[in-house]
Amino acid sequence: MGRPSRFIYIKLIIRILYFSLMIMSLLGPIFGVSKTEVLTAGRDIYLAIDLSNSMGLSDVSPDRIEKVKIELNPILNSIENDRVGLALFSSQAYWQVPLTKETSIIKEYVSGLDTGILPDGGSNIESPLKLIAEKALLEKKTKRTQVLILFTDGETFKDIDPSTYESIRKADLKVFIVGVGTSIGSDITVGEKVAVSSLNSAGLRDLAQKTNGNLYFLNDDTNDINGLITKLATITSVVREQPSLIVANNRYLNFLSIAMFLMLVDLLLSLPIFRL
Repeated sequence: MGRPSRFIYIKLIIRILYFSLMIMSLLGPIFGVSKTEVLTAGRDIYLAIDLSNSMGLSDVSPDRIEKVKIELNPILNSIENDRVGLALFSSQAYWQVPLTKETSIIKEYVSGLDTGILPDGGSNIESPLKLIAEKALLEKKTKRTQVLILFTDGETFKDIDPSTYESIRKADLKVFIVGVGTSIGSDITVGEKVAVSSLNSAGLRDLAQKTNGNLYFLNDDTNDINGLITKLATITSVVREQPSLIVANNRYLNFLSIAMFLMLVDLLLSLPIFRL
């Protein structure tokens, strides 16, 4: 009658070891942490919307400001992983919503826009340009691309100071201008007088040239919003965000490699089980 060889114990130990190592690798053992730099594409997009009295005229259906509200939806839907801010202006510009990644908040405020929100019905295009250029200069250190989308009919009672253009240049602000209205225009009551308010396309072309911006038009015959969305998609940036991401080091592969090696030894090594 044979007796068990001492090698059976060696095989048993090997099998116990690699089964144990395989179980440990499945548990995902973690030893230490490492820092990983996070690279993300990011833009700061500022929406500036004219709420002067002339934006309530109906030479654009249903009227100028309602048309802007409708067309802002596809623009906001196209924005991902970006911060968006909302500024409103007539004779002065005001922040309605600071920079946020929650575009749903922007949509909620946009839905309630009306020309009667701001106290003064006049229009001063320089006011949002200065407000947003100052903010963009502060945000420039984040290395996020700074973008302005301005909706207006182009009518303004004040010339734009050259220093405002210089601030836009220093902030490297990418400017998109949407001219809302028609050249024929519509009647507007100013005090006791009735005047005609029409799209100031010449003034907007001059503004686009001096800001090195892009000009689009929005009315019942011309809708350049798809072109704006396409162009906006080409403006990207990659920034290194701080602090770095802390990542736990999963060492399961070390245990699995040793287990596989021991399995190979068990399969290839021919060991006697019994001695006769």
